[in-house]
This record gives sequence, C-alpha cells and structure tokens, in this order.
Amino acid sequence: MPTKKTRTSPTGTTIPYGRQDLNVEEIKAVLKVLKSDFLTQGPLVGKFEQALADYCGARYCVVFSSGTAALHAACHAAGLKAGLHAVTTPMSFVASANCVLYTGALVKFADIDPAHAQITKQTIAPHVDKRTRVIIPVDLAGFPGDVPAIHAFAQKKGIAVIRDATHSMGAQYRHNGRWMRVGSCRHEDFCCFSFHPVKSFTTGEGGAVTTNNAAFYRQMISFRQHGITKDRGVYINRQFADRSWYYEMQELGYNYRLSDIHCALGITQIKRLDEKIKRRTELVERYRRELKGTVDFLEHHDHNARSAHHLLPVLVAPGIRDKLMQRLCAVKINTQLHYIPIYRQPFYQRCFSFSPKNYPCAEKYFKSAMSIPLFPALTDRQQSFVIRKIKEIVGELLGEGE
Repeated sequence: MPTKKTRTSPTGTTIPYGRQDLNVEEIKAVLKVLKSDFLTQGPLVGKFEQALADYCGARYCVVFSSGTAALHAACHAAGLKAGLHAVTTPMSFVASANCVLYTGALVKFADIDPAHAQITKQTIAPHVDKRTRVIIPVDLAGFPGDVPAIHAFAQKKGIAVIRDATHSMGAQYRHNGRWMRVGSCRHEDFCCFSFHPVKSFTTGEGGAVTTNNAAFYRQMISFRQHGITKDRGVYINRQFADRSWYYEMQELGYNYRLSDIHCALGITQIKRLDEKIKRRTELVERYRRELKGTVDFLEHHDHNARSAHHLLPVLVAPGIRDKLMQRLCAVKINTQLHYIPIYRQPFYQRCFSFSPKNYPCAEKYFKSAMSIPLFPALTDRQQSFVIRKIKEIVGELLGEGE
C-alpha cells in the first residue's frame, strides 16, 4: 500500500528510473539528415566514428546497430568459435553472454566481488583453461572495473579482453598516475558501448567498438556489412579488381550498420556527455548523503576511478526489496532490478544447467539490489520526493517485520 503522505509524485506522472535527454540542436540535426541525400551509409557514419575515437582516445572505432551487435562483432574478431569459451559476469544484461553463444563458443560465469558487483582477476582465474579465448568484464552501473589487472592476467595467457562498457561511456580511471577514459583500449583489446535511450547519451538504438588493433578494426568493418569488402588490395578474385562496381563477400557477416540518422543524433549528443555525467554525479552524491543508513551502496568511492553513473543500485535489507519496489511504484516512482543473474534465465537453465549455488555473491546481490531513478533531467524536487518515500517505506517495512 502507498504511504498516507503525498500519494503520488510531484508532477503526478511516473518518475522513471532512467530516460533520454534531447535538446533542440539534436532534433534539428536529425531533421537535417532526413532532408539530405543519405539516410544511411553516408558521411555521418565516419564522422561519428571519428568523434567517438577522439573522445575515448582510441585509434579506431566502428559503430553498430546496437550494443549487442558491437559485442558480437568483438567476439568474432577475437576469434571465438565452437570448441572455445569466454568468461564473463552473470550480473549483466543477457547480451554480455549471448554474444559468446552467437559465435558457437560456450560461456562460463565467474562470481562477482561483493564490493563492486563485478568480476575480478581473482574470481575469473578458476574458470580459465586452455580453451579460454576471451574475458568479458562489465562496468556495472558505469563504474570502471579493475580491467588493467584483468588485462595483465589475460595477456600472460594469450586471452583477449573485451570490455563491456555499455554502462560506462564517459567514465575515467587512473593507472600508474595517468587518467584515461574508458574506451581508450590501453588495457583491453576491444571496448564495447551501447547508445540505448537510458544510457548517458543515445542514438535511439546503436553501439560501437573501439580498438587500437588495425586487423580487428578491418574485421569488424567487414562483419558489420555482410562480410563484404570493396578494398581492391585484398580482393581474392582479381579478374574484376579494377571495376568500380565490383565487391567481394569474403566471410559470413551481418547487416549491423548504423544509419546516418542515428549518427547525427550521436554526434550532437556526445558534445553534452560530460555535462550529463556531472549532473548524474551530483544526484548520486545527494542520494548517498541523504539515504545513508536507510539503504546501502556499492563501494564506488575510489580515488582511481570516476564513474559514468549510468545506474544507481541500492542494497536493501533482506526480504523487503520486492515490497519496497511495489510500494514505490504505487506512488509513481519507477525502480528496476539490474540484474537477474544470467544463469537464472530459463534458456540458460535449459541448455546449460548452471547452479545458483556456485555464485553466492551474485545471489546475495540479486536478492537485495534495486536501481532508483537517475537521469540528468531528474529535478531536485523529484529527487527529494524519491528520497522521502524510500525513507518512509523502508521504515514502515522494517517496522512491520518486528
């Protein structure tokens, strides 16, 4: 039941846990493309890729139709195939594991570190063997995980690291005294992003991979477009190599292209990314300050990391999470669970029979975590309402359990 005081949100509409933020300039950029000669496969694709590479500090960038397509392309370029496997976290969206299965390889899950809800070198190590080709760490909630340590471990074993940074575009980390952006690929072979509307900036749907490896870059360009190349220098059949109309499909690829419409939005949105992260940081700091003692937070106060704050998971007392989410919903505050462990999904249970007993930290997190509203357009008044209602309802629920 909703509490007796102020029964609905300040505006009377539901406060979402996340949403997109568009301005007039961004809308005009999309309209300009709609009036142009190219809706797709035009000049804005390369321009967006260059803008992303420059922002991250990487040598190459390839954009894709989604973050999932980006992950799939990275797995393919890394050489995943039947007979091999990858290690990743169960505490992510299903795409972080599905991308492995798309290649014919198998996935193994490592348990999470309870302080950050991410996999670490220590939790990964028991799952690595001679068939391990890839490790996929995920920057849950936008916090940069300890990927440098994972990469150093992987390099010694000839394993590629694909950083799933679908939450952490714009995040930064410090290594050996030097600050770097997530996506610079100084400590991973590939870095994958998502531009879904609830992310820090959006193209509607879309994704990207950054890398500093030229061979990986060329593979992903081909993979994005049906396995087709128009590079005369690599043609297999030389008979028509000098013809302007000739092209070759040299491998099985996919139609994972991103349109110029999407790229126009991305080019303009990226200009405001740091500004949006600043606002997210302000909101998170207030939540942490005013909800201290009511809920717990992941340990994201690290002088060597600056989170993108894509999400704000809070941890509540055992047994009250679902009731708290229901009562918040009744007063038009939308929360979400990030995530149901991937191994619990019916497909993974049916096909692989993973046992939850093998992931005690992931299970504990799953049973107590929930994400509360966090997005740049969240007003101070709305946040005050969210904070007040969480305090009221948690107090009531704990009182009911006495």
